Amino acid sequence: MMKSRCFPYSIFSLQILFISHVVVILGNPLPLSSPAEMPFLDMYATCQGEEFKCGNVSLGYPFSGGDIPYGCGHPDLELSCDDGAAMLEIKGVRYKVLHVDNHTQTLRIARQDLEFDLCDPVLEDSVLDSTLFNVSLPGYVKATLLYDCQLPSGLFGGLTCKSEEPHHKNISFVRGEMPPGLRPCSASVTVPMLQTSLPATGALDIYYQSVLKSLNEGFAVQWIEDGPECHRCRETHGICGFNFMNQTTCYCRNQFGYFPECSQGFELKCEDDVARIEMGENTLRILDLNHQQQILKVAREDYWDDYCPSKLINNTIDFDHFDYGPSLRNLTLFYGCSSTSLFLFLTNCSIDGVMMDVSYAVSSVLGDIRPGVCHGSVIVPISETAAENLEANPLTMNDALKGGFDLKWQVNNDQCKNCVDSEGACGYNQTTNSFICFCRNQTSETTCPLITQAGVLINAMNGMDMAYKTLSLSLKMCSPVLPTKPWFFITVALTLILHAPKSVFGNDYSSCSKSFSCGNLEDIGYPFWGSDRPASCGFPGFGLTCRSDQVPEMTIGEVTYQVLEINNNTRNIRLARSDYSENICPQYLRNTTLISGLAYSSDTQDIKLYYKCPSIPSTSSVLPTQFNCSINGTDNIIGYFVTRSITDPLIGSDSLGTCNNSVTVPLSTSQVSTVEANPNSANLTQALRAGFDLQWSANASTNCEPCLNSGGQCGQDINSAQFRCYCTNGTFPNNCNGTPLSPAAGTIPFLF
Repeated sequence: MMKSRCFPYSIFSLQILFISHVVVILGNPLPLSSPAEMPFLDMYATCQGEEFKCGNVSLGYPFSGGDIPYGCGHPDLELSCDDGAAMLEIKGVRYKVLHVDNHTQTLRIARQDLEFDLCDPVLEDSVLDSTLFNVSLPGYVKATLLYDCQLPSGLFGGLTCKSEEPHHKNISFVRGEMPPGLRPCSASVTVPMLQTSLPATGALDIYYQSVLKSLNEGFAVQWIEDGPECHRCRETHGICGFNFMNQTTCYCRNQFGYFPECSQGFELKCEDDVARIEMGENTLRILDLNHQQQILKVAREDYWDDYCPSKLINNTIDFDHFDYGPSLRNLTLFYGCSSTSLFLFLTNCSIDGVMMDVSYAVSSVLGDIRPGVCHGSVIVPISETAAENLEANPLTMNDALKGGFDLKWQVNNDQCKNCVDSEGACGYNQTTNSFICFCRNQTSETTCPLITQAGVLINAMNGMDMAYKTLSLSLKMCSPVLPTKPWFFITVALTLILHAPKSVFGNDYSSCSKSFSCGNLEDIGYPFWGSDRPASCGFPGFGLTCRSDQVPEMTIGEVTYQVLEINNNTRNIRLARSDYSENICPQYLRNTTLISGLAYSSDTQDIKLYYKCPSIPSTSSVLPTQFNCSINGTDNIIGYFVTRSITDPLIGSDSLGTCNNSVTVPLSTSQVSTVEANPNSANLTQALRAGFDLQWSANASTNCEPCLNSGGQCGQDINSAQFRCYCTNGTFPNNCNGTPLSPAAGTIPFLF
């Protein structure tokens, strides 16, 4: 039986993980009557692999209907099965699904109301929702069916409707929209048709039979599955779905609730007295844990017994919380390669029932690229000592894999100590990926205030596998006797927590009235948050931190940036990559990525740095754009950097294509010009320190100004990403006038 192991007074404690799930759902009460919407239902397991099946049609996400559980598909893409035919209703019109191509995400559909007769349609045009479908596929044109028109002389004829009790007297057909001169007509219906299937002119009844045949052949639509939210969810190994507000959400393995993306975080599991942690598709054995140095020594579970796993999966690390430790080398295992192209062979393996040759190479960066065709390869980090042993003796392979590698977790232990010293309990907000301190009547990103108000009290008992939660509440009791069993109070506590307004747990107005200051930044407010400003005071991902040397930083994706300037008037933020502040040879090679709400300014352009390249011959000893690096203990790594203008005929795409890695970094246009005038690594480092500009969304100013003018503080609902105006008398959607979404902080009335 699998159980969880607690590390007392540790970020890995289950009591903290339990509280973090409670925090995620606060302020977003859910109806108890909808089991599929309850945050503790394992929607990851519920939605995994679910498909709608009817006849020869099989469809999964984003479609819903059939056996697909609620919340696993879009409610506007609900399928049904009628007599072995898959049906889909779009904007009031029912369509038969004739064909599915999952590779191109294309359906071919035909209107059910025009299947047998053209005279009695549903009087709705075939209009698609552009947020769900690509509405402009090539090869299709609009065609219009006209009913009971007065036809101009000599233009074309109409077919008399002969069905029993027809709704219309006659029908006419035109290619494209309704032409002028045909009014009055009683009705018209527009539907896409394949251009090559449009009937030619001929006898009237035969012509309309051809029209009917063409309509029954249907038209193609392409569904839009991977929006930016779903794409990020899939990248973090989640499953896309829809929450009870019909918004895209991410369901994560072993996590319960609604998340923008997945993060395994610090959850440990214990099975057969072996501690494990999951990251992406990898399960890692924990060999050692060093709290002082914040290092985990781990080994791949699938490579624990030998080097022949059932499935070839590369290493995936949760870089939001971890980074590789020092003194590591990458071991690349090659499976099923040409026997003439490799050396250092191992005993053959059976992978998925297929016997394969196995060979390996040890590299200091990303593994040697070998010629020939291989079935696959896997990169596994190993220690420097193990790598040296492998280079001399292949028989040490199993020892190298079992020896594992170090991961350093990225958590500020001082935050937890300060929180506990202020009589708080340490926790983690999985929605914002940030530390949180639980206090008597609120949550904080730092410590608890010295003076607290009456309200909700959450006590986390240290050193227990399951923390008891107690509530101090104002209760009106209609019964003189209450049950005394612990489970009763736990049930009541959880119910109140799930359905209590977010304001009960903290005063957003007071918190968001505070500003962020650090180093050169002063009085920074919405849309940014950080320090004493909780995540609900700004945009998701706009969190700021302050280093001990008073350098403000912001982390986007896997990259941390120094914040050089914030200009609220122009909505510009100037950033410089922290990993390139000293030189152009960082320990880890990562591209620059952006998050929703940020865009490059017009004064920004990219440069590209190539690493571990072959030496390119030149008439001079060193090319103008060449540089040398020492990365992770490996010296004399040759690299090049290029801009739009810096080119050398000897550095062609063929040469740069043989480099092991490349990193794209933005620079301001003026700095690029300086580098191009004198291209060397020193000037490039100086240009990288100068940073580049990003501009945040104009919606921030548009939404915030009315709120501030009404005496409120601007913020964001961290679950729905909707703007919120926090006021002294509650939370409002736009400004401090009208009816609040939730009341101000206070006690929770509850009737038994």
